[in-house]
Amino acid sequence: MAPEGFVFLNTTGAPSLSKRAAKRVRGHVTKTNFANRRQRKAEADADKRDKSTREAQKLNSPCSLRTQLSSSSLAMALSIATSRADKQHAAELLNEFWSVIFLHDRVLPGGENDQLWLDTMASEPAFVEATMAAAVRYWSPDLACKLRSEMHLHKATAMVISRVSSDDTYSDGFFGAVLTMALGERMVRNDAAWEIHMNGLVQTIKARQARGMASLPALFTDLMILDTVNDVIGFPRVYHPKLVELLEDHADGIITTTSALAYRVVLLRGMVHLHRQNGYRRDEVEAIAEVSEIIQQRTLVLEAHSNPYVRCTTKANRLLSTLSWPLEVDESACASLADELKAEMESLPGRSCLYMDLTSCQIIVGAIASAPGSASRAWFIDKLSRGVRGMQRRGWNNAYELLETALGNDEDLLERFATLWAEI
Repeated sequence: MAPEGFVFLNTTGAPSLSKRAAKRVRGHVTKTNFANRRQRKAEADADKRDKSTREAQKLNSPCSLRTQLSSSSLAMALSIATSRADKQHAAELLNEFWSVIFLHDRVLPGGENDQLWLDTMASEPAFVEATMAAAVRYWSPDLACKLRSEMHLHKATAMVISRVSSDDTYSDGFFGAVLTMALGERMVRNDAAWEIHMNGLVQTIKARQARGMASLPALFTDLMILDTVNDVIGFPRVYHPKLVELLEDHADGIITTTSALAYRVVLLRGMVHLHRQNGYRRDEVEAIAEVSEIIQQRTLVLEAHSNPYVRCTTKANRLLSTLSWPLEVDESACASLADELKAEMESLPGRSCLYMDLTSCQIIVGAIASAPGSASRAWFIDKLSRGVRGMQRRGWNNAYELLETALGNDEDLLERFATLWAEI
């Protein structure tokens, strides 16, 4: 039997103590014993929590033999999607997997956009494999997950290569597969592979256009519009200038228009940066003010657009420019814009995954600009916190590094965001 670790006092042969002294000694012994007991209990509870956490991770990990998704639903979904039979059933199974991995719930598609995305995924095996590669890669940092992710990525790549120059190259599912592969590489900061996949998307669009398919479904182009703001901070995920050039006629040129607005915001912020470096020269103020005025005028027009993704992107660009100029930032105006941005984001018809939220310029900027203690601040912080907690539960400890990557080219925003990390 293990020793209890109690403290005993041997008084044999010792001179007698006064009642007061004896009371102090007994009190000290009692406190010491209780302190030791509390410490042992705390250590035992900690061991129990660690064991429970390890067991939970083992049960939740798609790399474990005990994983329900891996062994049943997911395997069935892959089989059905690959065989192209019963697409509705495949979409439902894939949605359950997608929800558990990225959203931590099992809610079936909440709207047409969600259903369309899942139907498109189920229609193309390469899209399924590319999604699997990204999802498993971010589930856990364990080697088993990394190896399994590489297996799915290899399958997706092989399928994409085999379909080049075939009729399948022009399908929406094929485009979605390459887009997902590009997104996966961006999240692990593999810029070279990301560029290769983006060039692959360019070639795919050219092939579609050669067959008279002038545009892409809004399912994909809306995502690009949303990502133009990420290009402003130097961390585009699915946005690329070559894609914008090819899609200049899509939906009355709205992609080109939103891209042009983002370019002017980049120009403004660059001019402000130089203005600070040059010691605040007066001759630069007029040029900066002129660009700022153009941005304000164009955002007012685009904020009335019928597409919610355009409105959301426009609000974020306007907020970025307001945070940049004038140098004495109007915190009240920024907080008001953050409230408007939150309202626009809540109206977006599609669901986003935790990882897209964690690297979203709209959410990051909204959190920075919103008023402390406001409902908007709580909403933006919750969006980011869900992503951080989701990663930490699975053993990832680099959530802040991912955020730093998204803001790595923007020292001003990174400095502002650092103060929010405690809230997240």
